[in-house]
Amino acid sequence: MDGRRMPRWALLLLLWGSCTSSLPVDTGAFRRIILKKMPSVRESLKDRGVDVARLRVEGSQFSGRPPFTNSTAPVVLTNYLDIQYYGEIGIGTPPQTFKVIFDTGSANLWVPSTKCSP
Repeated sequence: MDGRRMPRWALLLLLWGSCTSSLPVDTGAFRRIILKKMPSVRESLKDRGVDVARLRVEGSQFSGRPPFTNSTAPVVLTNYLDIQYYGEIGIGTPPQTFKVIFDTGSANLWVPSTKCSP
């Protein structure tokens, strides 16, 4: 082997380095998802001329309780009237985009699909 030829191991190392440097690297860092604002249900109802307070009074007729009382009551955790922000995430390969309202009280993410049966 003369001084002009590259050793086989160096050639393989160069080839391996060029292949692995082109691969995507997951740094483990957080990925930021841009939040987008949408009108809340309360705002949408107000824009359509619906009185939300009147709806609460009418809805209380079905619950059997007066609409506003000074007694204690459990806090409803599923009040989505004021939800205003969502984000778009990609799931799968190739990524399919979903609009998601993030639930900070849960680690679960439910993805709707036409393949799911009721």
